[in-house]
Amino acid sequence: MQQAGASVSVSLPARRYGRLKRPQRRFAYLALAVPMVLLLVFYVVPALASLVLSVFNWNMLSAPKFAGLANFRSLFRDEIFKKAWGNTTYYMAVCTVAQTALGLAGGLVLTRRWLKAKGLFRVVFFVPVVLSMVSVGLIWLWMLDARVGLINIALKFLHLPPQPWLNSPRLAMPCMIVISIWKFTGYNIVLFIAGLQGIPDEYNDAAAVDGANTWQRFRHITLPLLRPTLLFVLITTAIGSFQVFDQIYVMTGTEGAPRFSTMVLGTYMYQHAFDGLRFGYACAFAILMFAFLLVLTVIQLRLVRTESLW
Repeated sequence: MQQAGASVSVSLPARRYGRLKRPQRRFAYLALAVPMVLLLVFYVVPALASLVLSVFNWNMLSAPKFAGLANFRSLFRDEIFKKAWGNTTYYMAVCTVAQTALGLAGGLVLTRRWLKAKGLFRVVFFVPVVLSMVSVGLIWLWMLDARVGLINIALKFLHLPPQPWLNSPRLAMPCMIVISIWKFTGYNIVLFIAGLQGIPDEYNDAAAVDGANTWQRFRHITLPLLRPTLLFVLITTAIGSFQVFDQIYVMTGTEGAPRFSTMVLGTYMYQHAFDGLRFGYACAFAILMFAFLLVLTVIQLRLVRTESLW
């Protein structure tokens, strides 16, 4: 019998972190191999091929001919390319700012405790995201039709003059931007909801007890803690907007009608590659777009991570 006061040592079994067993390792390698092969075949190889072909003239029917930097020099002398670049940058800037701001506002509203039927509102906002761009384009083509479009019918009912919408060089690109905002903002709302739900309520409650108002709590607590989500939303929205193609292709074609007002880099590149069989020239497009997005992403990373902004 142990004496009182004697120390008793209890030895617990050491926790062991053994390596995966051989069948488990094989399954893990197999699971990783499938997406890696797909990534290699459909992303890495085409990207490297585009880099190589950008210094060649190739129509896919004859052997490639080395052209050096001639394709890039031709791009900067191409007035339609400059127009397409301006349209794409304008589209990307407005869509990125609007979709991010509206996504954040929607996320803030849909996480409020006083709001009822949150699930219903989230579904309503997210429905456009899951619709295919072709179906969305066809629906909006009908709604924006100058003669029988639903929007012009509503304007006539309100005794307002109907608008040409997609037939107007002044209105065509703003229409494209509005459609993009309507379709993709719901995705950003879901991302911001996830980010907001990851912020502990205790932070805001403590700030409220200390006398901070709603704006001060958002400015000094919510916004800084949302930086990872905000960074992800900004980068993905900017990249997706700069690569716009299917929406423009469905609604106005590759000609950028009317009068090149909706010509973007994606449709102009498609026009040269598949209508004109100038694959080297089109690859030069892709390289410049990649370089621009790389620089833009680096700038966004630096800006969002700057402490002075918060």
